[in-house]
Amino acid sequence: MQKIIDKNYLSVASNLLIKLGGGAVLIFLVPLFLNQNDQGFWFTFSSVAALTTLVDMGLTTLLLQFSAHEFAHLSLKQKRLLGPEERIARISSLFSMCIKFSIFVILIFLPLLFLVGYYLFSFSDSGVEWEIPWAIYVFSATVVFLNNIFLSFIEGCDSVSESHLIRFWSNVTFVLIGSILLVQGLGLYALGFGTLGSGVVGGVLIAFKKKDLLSALRLTRKRDNSIRHELLKIFKKYAVTWGSSYFIFPIITSISFYFFDAAFAGKVGITLALFRAIYGLSFAWITSSNAGFNMLVSSGRIKEVHFDFTRKEKLSVISFVALCLLFLPFIHFLQMEFPDLGERFLGGWSIVFLAASWFLAILVNSKSTFVRAFKKELFYPVYLLAGFCSFLFSVFLGFLNYEEYFLIGNFLGMVFATILTYKIFRRFSLGMKSY
Repeated sequence: MQKIIDKNYLSVASNLLIKLGGGAVLIFLVPLFLNQNDQGFWFTFSSVAALTTLVDMGLTTLLLQFSAHEFAHLSLKQKRLLGPEERIARISSLFSMCIKFSIFVILIFLPLLFLVGYYLFSFSDSGVEWEIPWAIYVFSATVVFLNNIFLSFIEGCDSVSESHLIRFWSNVTFVLIGSILLVQGLGLYALGFGTLGSGVVGGVLIAFKKKDLLSALRLTRKRDNSIRHELLKIFKKYAVTWGSSYFIFPIITSISFYFFDAAFAGKVGITLALFRAIYGLSFAWITSSNAGFNMLVSSGRIKEVHFDFTRKEKLSVISFVALCLLFLPFIHFLQMEFPDLGERFLGGWSIVFLAASWFLAILVNSKSTFVRAFKKELFYPVYLLAGFCSFLFSVFLGFLNYEEYFLIGNFLGMVFATILTYKIFRRFSLGMKSY
């Protein structure tokens, strides 16, 4: 198992490295080739598209977890699933849920996302031509979201490295197309077409690389709807968690766009993108082991999963601190020596609050990931509290026009969430003896 986890970490880390490296390229190309208002729209597009969090409601994570628990007792040979019949029927029913969820996304989410963005952007008088780029980006982001639904299921089927290899090439495509089109002066179209290229490449690779698994699932006629009822039983708590998480980080750029202007929203968005990349690379220690945690729990190897989690959590924290110590002085250097570029990022207390918030997110999300491996969602009050406080404080500070301290609301929400997290995790740890 240790060897598999190491291999999985390499695949996840490689994917996140291209996101970090490619994201860094785009982060510095955006202020070079877009004006401040265009930059604001670029990152607010992404913020609004993060409404996928509200549609997902944690279902993709549940698909990964439940498929991992079932596939731990199965194997795939010559386009056939081998193992206990009841396990094959349950995982087949789970795959059927993926298809139905995808249909819902296309019919409901796609038009709704376009209308929400259209309403928000119509308040801007910046003169930016955003209508057609927004329409292209909404369609492209929906394709990427559909890929993520199936990749989450596939990842649980003992395919962590393969699923993240697909994500790797999707991210490479996005960075290449986005960068080329930015340099060519296509502005916001670069985001839409870059995302579209990413989605197309991801979809083709899923169909090609996992055709044996997909064929086996399609050919399986037996269904066991008990897994559907089991999943929906805890889905409500997941829905609260994921719905609330949208109001912690993703919505911040949209709030700044509404209360301040596109230029300030651009600063918030680009700095958030930087920390999201740092967080993603640091959290790869946990992400790469998520399916492994679930499979170990399903096999009853509780001591092993606890030991592995503790080690991976420490590595995530150390990685985040190290990356912050690398990038924050660099941003400060840009602001001192190249102010035209450096002023596109947040500075002062704003960037300090944001760094602290993401650090606390490492602690909260690592512990919640571990507990979810036991098919339990105990942390929904944590995310509800964090989302409520972050949103409320951010709107209040935006209403008062406090730019410099705007992100303290986000930080306070994460402080309260971290305190509650440790109380819940301590209680869960005491009860682990029953497993």
